[in-house]
Amino acid sequence: MKRVNILLSILILFFTLSIISAQGDDKVLFTVNSTPVQLSEFDYIYNKNNGDKADYSKANIQEYLDLYIKFKLKVQKARDMKLDTIPELISELAGYRKQLADSYLTDKEVTENLIKEVYDRQQYEVKVRHILIKADSRATDARKMEAKKQIEDLRKEIVSGTSFSNIAMTHSQDATTRNEGGELNYLTAMLPNGYYAFENAMYSLKPGEVSEPVLSNVGYHLIQLIDKRSARGNIEGAHILIRKKDKNLIVPNVKGKIDSIFQLLNQGANFEELAKKYSQDANSSDKGGNIGIFGSGTYETTFENAIFSLEKNGDYSRPVETSLGWHIVKRVNKPENDSYEKARRKLQVQIRNDSRYEISRNQMIEQIKIDANLKENKEVLKDFYSNLDESFYSFNWQIDPNNQQTLLSLDGNDYTVLEFATYCKNNTKTRLRNSKTTPLQNSVEELYDEYLHELCLKYEENNLENKYPDFKALMREYEEGILLFEATKLNVWDKASQDTSGLRVFFEKNRNNYLWKERANLETYVIKTTDEKLIKKITKYIKKNTSEKVLAKYSTEQTPISFSEGIFERGDLEVAGIKFTPKSISDARPNFDNKTFTIRKITNTTPATPKTLKDARGYIIADYQDYLDKKWIEKLKNEYEVVVNKDVLNSIIK
Repeated sequence: MKRVNILLSILILFFTLSIISAQGDDKVLFTVNSTPVQLSEFDYIYNKNNGDKADYSKANIQEYLDLYIKFKLKVQKARDMKLDTIPELISELAGYRKQLADSYLTDKEVTENLIKEVYDRQQYEVKVRHILIKADSRATDARKMEAKKQIEDLRKEIVSGTSFSNIAMTHSQDATTRNEGGELNYLTAMLPNGYYAFENAMYSLKPGEVSEPVLSNVGYHLIQLIDKRSARGNIEGAHILIRKKDKNLIVPNVKGKIDSIFQLLNQGANFEELAKKYSQDANSSDKGGNIGIFGSGTYETTFENAIFSLEKNGDYSRPVETSLGWHIVKRVNKPENDSYEKARRKLQVQIRNDSRYEISRNQMIEQIKIDANLKENKEVLKDFYSNLDESFYSFNWQIDPNNQQTLLSLDGNDYTVLEFATYCKNNTKTRLRNSKTTPLQNSVEELYDEYLHELCLKYEENNLENKYPDFKALMREYEEGILLFEATKLNVWDKASQDTSGLRVFFEKNRNNYLWKERANLETYVIKTTDEKLIKKITKYIKKNTSEKVLAKYSTEQTPISFSEGIFERGDLEVAGIKFTPKSISDARPNFDNKTFTIRKITNTTPATPKTLKDARGYIIADYQDYLDKKWIEKLKNEYEVVVNKDVLNSIIK
């Protein structure tokens, strides 16, 4: 429906997440027929629609108040016309509410919190040790239990006084960090998918503190915090690398080679040229050594410390050693840290594709259960699946219409076994995707979890107005927008287009407002050629002859001429630059892209004349709508009493 798209676009355009919440002592700014309009509502809508121009000056406030009173008069009339009881409009509003609620439940209550969490964490970098006992997602349950037991036993040893580093060196199954006592480089959020629990642990620990066992995609970890510092941010760097080994053989005099390159730099040699000539990093040498933008935890500590310690763009370091060899590193650029809004846009997509999203969504459901005072009767659920047979996995399964036992209670509302059974019956796809070899208990409990999940989300949806003042404000706006649209359609737009006699009377009274400007008949010739001498000949011929003669003489297969004519008013772009008199002709205007010249000629002119109703119908209908709207407002002001609280109004004027 066109109206839906218009209203939704308007609301999305002006949508804002921060408003002045209505307080318990919120004052009434004005009433329409005793219906109050709170100050907070006016303040919210004034700020949202005026943006930077919301200066709270007396003139600005009064102007917007007048507009808002007119709006509220029309809404009041719409309610009195019972437009808010039309099923189609009720359904439309419910559809919009569902759409907006889904957005709040996923974005506001899950994604927004996760984005804020990651952004806050990215302000810091964390250095930890860890111990890993492997048990990835493909491991058997027995192996997972064994790994968990191993990691728990190791934690007991550490708590009893054994060094974390020593335990890591003797027991950790992470080969890359075991020899360093499990020590990792500085890390920051977000960690890769599957390491959310690891990230939570490392940001919650105090220096020296050891975590409880943490599960990741690769197994169980113990984590000890070494240090936490302010984030260095990102840096764009370049390097020259001389490797220590070549095909696993030690290369002699590596330090001497890098020192020689360093001396060349000090003598004024170009870093990029030296990198292209000498660097043994095949991925960056042809780019002058540039390795792009990176943050802490990307490379070895000595490498990162060297480049992050450089003070200015263009500075380079003394030779530094890593496990690969010897490097000279250069600071290319140090980008500004992203603002929250910029980081938010980047993180939104990452978070949606990370396991933390589903984890947080489930945590939200668990919190809803608490808020809604969930009470479950698991014995009743057990009785339900105990009495099922294999027909449950078929289309023919029949439910017992008499089973009215209470299965659960949410927010004081009881839900029966019959209601749950009906849910199972209707969710055929979920019910039938399990084979008959799947225990009935497992299938029913899966469906029960889905059922409870939906009930919790429905509970939360129903309470969004109470929880979020901005959600309540948006729903009010949309509802009143629908009512305004319908009432205006009936009282103004339809009348303006259907009231032919009223339209004609309005036209006759305002005929002098609808005049043709001075007009000209214009001929346009587009000639396919680049021959400027030929164009001069054609231009002279066009000036003295008719279009028929021009086309007959000069339009050929080698030089085709396209011709068109039309009527244009003085001031139109088509007649710009041409003297507004008969037989006036434009200069030949070249188009080098398609190798053509355009010539225009005015054949005759017509003075300004009144338009007919047919000529000006579109303009007249628009003006008639404005006229009807003003008359309607006058009528509404006489019909409804509007009372403005002057003290409240003056209190917001600056």
